[in-house]
Amino acid sequence: MNRLDSGHLSEDELQGVLSRAQALTTEDHELAPFEAFVQAAQEAGIPRDAVVQALRERLASRPEITSGQLVYAPSTDGWLYVARVQRIQGDIAHIQFVSGAEVALPAHQLQPFAPLPNQKVDVHMPSYGGWYGANVLNFNPQIQSLSVNMWGSTSTVTLDCVRIRSKDKPNFWETHRGLITQVAIAAVGFGATFGFVIARVISR
Repeated sequence: MNRLDSGHLSEDELQGVLSRAQALTTEDHELAPFEAFVQAAQEAGIPRDAVVQALRERLASRPEITSGQLVYAPSTDGWLYVARVQRIQGDIAHIQFVSGAEVALPAHQLQPFAPLPNQKVDVHMPSYGGWYGANVLNFNPQIQSLSVNMWGSTSTVTLDCVRIRSKDKPNFWETHRGLITQVAIAAVGFGATFGFVIARVISR
Protein backbone atom coordinates (compact mmCIF):
# COMPACT_ATOMS: atom_id res chain seq x y z
CA MET A 1 0.00 0.00 0.00
CA ASN A 2 1.46 3.36 -0.97
CA ARG A 3 1.42 6.53 1.13
CA LEU A 4 -1.55 8.00 -0.72
CA ASP A 5 -3.66 4.89 -0.11
CA SER A 6 -2.69 4.77 3.53
CA GLY A 7 -3.37 8.48 3.99
CA HIS A 8 0.23 9.32 4.90
CA LEU A 9 0.04 12.60 2.94
CA SER A 10 -2.09 15.24 4.57
CA GLU A 11 -4.29 17.64 2.66
CA ASP A 12 -1.72 20.40 3.23
CA GLU A 13 1.04 18.18 1.88
CA LEU A 14 -1.00 17.34 -1.20
CA GLN A 15 -1.67 21.04 -1.71
CA GLY A 16 2.08 21.62 -1.47
CA VAL A 17 2.65 19.00 -4.16
CA LEU A 18 0.20 20.77 -6.47
CA SER A 19 1.80 24.15 -5.78
CA ARG A 20 5.23 22.76 -6.59
CA ALA A 21 3.88 21.20 -9.79
CA GLN A 22 2.48 24.58 -10.82
CA ALA A 23 5.82 26.24 -10.07
CA LEU A 24 7.64 23.69 -12.22
CA THR A 25 5.15 24.31 -15.03
CA THR A 26 5.86 28.04 -14.80
CA GLU A 27 9.60 27.38 -14.91
CA ASP A 28 9.12 25.22 -18.01
CA HIS A 29 7.28 28.10 -19.68
CA GLU A 30 10.16 30.44 -18.80
CA LEU A 31 12.57 28.01 -20.44
CA ALA A 32 10.52 27.72 -23.64
CA PRO A 33 12.48 30.48 -25.46
CA PHE A 34 15.68 28.50 -24.82
CA GLU A 35 14.43 25.22 -26.29
CA ALA A 36 16.60 25.51 -29.40
CA PHE A 37 19.62 26.12 -27.18
CA VAL A 38 18.77 23.10 -25.03
CA GLN A 39 18.41 20.87 -28.08
CA ALA A 40 21.72 22.09 -29.49
CA ALA A 41 23.42 21.30 -26.18
CA GLN A 42 21.89 17.82 -26.25
CA GLU A 43 23.24 17.25 -29.75
CA ALA A 44 26.66 18.26 -28.42
CA GLY A 45 26.40 15.48 -25.83
CA ILE A 46 25.30 17.47 -22.76
CA PRO A 47 22.41 15.82 -20.87
CA ARG A 48 19.14 17.75 -21.12
CA ASP A 49 18.57 17.71 -17.35
CA ALA A 50 21.97 19.33 -16.78
CA VAL A 51 21.30 22.09 -19.32
CA VAL A 52 17.82 22.79 -17.93
CA GLN A 53 19.16 22.94 -14.37
CA ALA A 54 21.94 25.34 -15.41
CA LEU A 55 19.42 27.56 -17.19
CA ARG A 56 17.14 27.63 -14.16
CA GLU A 57 20.04 28.62 -11.91
CA ARG A 58 21.09 31.39 -14.29
CA LEU A 59 17.54 32.73 -14.61
CA ALA A 60 17.09 32.65 -10.84
CA SER A 61 20.27 34.69 -10.31
CA ARG A 62 19.36 37.26 -12.97
CA PRO A 63 18.50 40.67 -11.49
CA GLU A 64 14.78 41.40 -11.57
CA ILE A 65 13.74 44.24 -13.88
CA THR A 66 10.89 46.44 -12.64
CA SER A 67 8.84 49.35 -13.97
CA GLY A 68 10.48 52.74 -13.50
CA GLN A 69 13.96 51.25 -13.27
CA LEU A 70 16.93 52.65 -15.16
CA VAL A 71 18.61 50.01 -17.31
CA TYR A 72 21.08 49.54 -20.10
CA ALA A 73 19.26 48.39 -23.23
CA PRO A 74 20.64 47.22 -26.59
CA SER A 75 20.32 49.44 -29.63
CA THR A 76 20.57 48.56 -33.31
CA ASP A 77 24.26 49.53 -33.39
CA GLY A 78 25.16 46.81 -30.89
CA TRP A 79 25.82 49.17 -27.96
CA LEU A 80 23.83 49.39 -24.72
CA TYR A 81 22.30 52.77 -23.89
CA VAL A 82 20.56 54.07 -20.78
CA ALA A 83 16.78 53.66 -20.78
CA ARG A 84 13.89 53.63 -18.33
CA VAL A 85 11.47 50.73 -18.07
CA GLN A 86 7.91 51.90 -18.70
CA ARG A 87 6.16 48.61 -18.01
CA ILE A 88 6.66 44.86 -18.04
CA GLN A 89 4.30 42.52 -19.90
CA GLY A 90 5.30 38.91 -19.39
CA ASP A 91 8.81 38.51 -20.79
CA ILE A 92 8.64 41.80 -22.71
CA ALA A 93 9.84 45.11 -21.30
CA HIS A 94 8.57 48.36 -22.79
CA ILE A 95 11.33 50.92 -22.40
CA GLN A 96 12.14 54.48 -23.35
CA PHE A 97 15.72 55.42 -24.03
CA VAL A 98 16.70 58.64 -22.29
CA SER A 99 17.34 59.98 -25.78
CA GLY A 100 13.59 59.61 -26.43
CA ALA A 101 13.00 56.48 -28.53
CA GLU A 102 10.53 53.88 -27.24
CA VAL A 103 10.88 50.16 -27.96
CA ALA A 104 9.78 46.77 -26.63
CA LEU A 105 12.51 44.23 -25.88
CA PRO A 106 12.84 40.85 -24.18
CA ALA A 107 13.47 41.62 -20.52
CA HIS A 108 16.49 39.31 -20.38
CA GLN A 109 18.33 41.64 -22.79
CA LEU A 110 18.33 44.46 -20.23
CA GLN A 111 21.01 45.16 -17.66
CA PRO A 112 20.42 47.20 -14.50
CA PHE A 113 21.94 50.67 -14.68
CA ALA A 114 24.31 50.57 -11.72
CA PRO A 115 27.41 52.64 -12.48
CA LEU A 116 30.33 51.79 -10.22
CA PRO A 117 33.46 53.86 -9.58
CA ASN A 118 36.11 53.20 -12.24
CA GLN A 119 33.64 51.35 -14.48
CA LYS A 120 34.51 51.79 -18.14
CA VAL A 121 31.90 53.55 -20.27
CA ASP A 122 31.77 55.41 -23.55
CA VAL A 123 30.67 59.04 -23.43
CA HIS A 124 29.59 61.29 -26.27
CA MET A 125 31.50 64.56 -26.41
CA PRO A 126 29.98 66.84 -29.08
CA SER A 127 32.85 69.29 -28.73
CA TYR A 128 35.26 66.54 -29.80
CA GLY A 129 32.89 65.10 -32.38
CA GLY A 130 32.45 61.52 -31.20
CA TRP A 131 32.36 58.84 -28.51
CA TYR A 132 35.32 58.35 -26.20
CA GLY A 133 36.25 55.94 -23.43
CA ALA A 134 36.06 57.15 -19.84
CA ASN A 135 35.95 55.86 -16.27
CA VAL A 136 32.99 56.51 -13.97
CA LEU A 137 33.62 58.68 -10.92
CA ASN A 138 30.07 58.94 -9.54
CA PHE A 139 26.39 59.10 -10.47
CA ASN A 140 24.19 62.05 -9.52
CA PRO A 141 20.57 60.78 -9.39
CA GLN A 142 19.15 64.26 -8.76
CA ILE A 143 20.27 65.67 -12.10
CA GLN A 144 20.61 62.27 -13.83
CA SER A 145 24.24 62.70 -14.81
CA LEU A 146 27.57 60.91 -14.58
CA SER A 147 30.88 62.39 -13.56
CA VAL A 148 33.66 60.66 -15.47
CA ASN A 149 37.41 60.77 -15.73
CA MET A 150 38.53 61.19 -19.31
CA TRP A 151 42.15 61.82 -20.24
CA GLY A 152 42.95 62.81 -16.67
CA SER A 153 40.24 65.47 -16.37
CA THR A 154 36.74 65.35 -14.89
CA SER A 155 33.69 65.80 -17.10
CA THR A 156 29.97 65.64 -16.36
CA VAL A 157 27.69 64.07 -18.96
CA THR A 158 23.95 63.47 -19.13
CA LEU A 159 22.71 59.90 -19.39
CA ASP A 160 21.81 60.19 -23.07
CA CYS A 161 25.54 60.59 -23.70
CA VAL A 162 26.49 57.31 -21.99
CA ARG A 163 26.76 53.83 -23.44
CA ILE A 164 28.54 50.56 -22.67
CA ARG A 165 29.77 47.79 -24.90
CA SER A 166 27.63 44.72 -25.36
CA LYS A 167 29.31 41.44 -24.44
CA ASP A 168 28.59 40.31 -28.01
CA LYS A 169 30.20 43.38 -29.59
CA PRO A 170 33.95 42.96 -30.18
CA ASN A 171 36.13 45.95 -29.48
CA PHE A 172 38.09 47.75 -32.18
CA TRP A 173 41.35 45.95 -31.37
CA GLU A 174 39.75 42.50 -31.63
CA THR A 175 38.10 43.37 -34.93
CA HIS A 176 41.10 45.05 -36.54
CA ARG A 177 43.99 43.24 -34.83
CA GLY A 178 45.57 42.16 -38.12
CA LEU A 179 45.29 45.58 -39.73
CA ILE A 180 46.67 47.37 -36.67
CA THR A 181 49.62 44.98 -36.53
CA GLN A 182 50.39 45.52 -40.21
CA VAL A 183 50.20 49.30 -39.83
CA ALA A 184 52.49 49.17 -36.79
CA ILE A 185 55.04 47.06 -38.64
CA ALA A 186 54.86 49.36 -41.65
CA ALA A 187 55.30 52.40 -39.42
CA VAL A 188 58.38 50.88 -37.78
CA GLY A 189 59.79 50.01 -41.18
CA PHE A 190 59.12 53.50 -42.50
CA GLY A 191 60.73 55.03 -39.44
CA ALA A 192 63.85 52.95 -39.86
CA THR A 193 64.09 53.80 -43.56
CA PHE A 194 63.50 57.49 -42.92
CA GLY A 195 66.16 57.49 -40.22
CA PHE A 196 68.66 55.81 -42.55
CA VAL A 197 68.02 58.39 -45.28
CA ILE A 198 68.47 61.29 -42.85
CA ALA A 199 71.69 59.77 -41.54
CA ARG A 200 73.04 59.41 -45.08
CA VAL A 201 72.17 63.02 -45.90
CA ILE A 202 73.85 64.31 -42.74
CA SER A 203 76.97 62.23 -43.33
CA ARG A 204 77.53 63.71 -46.77
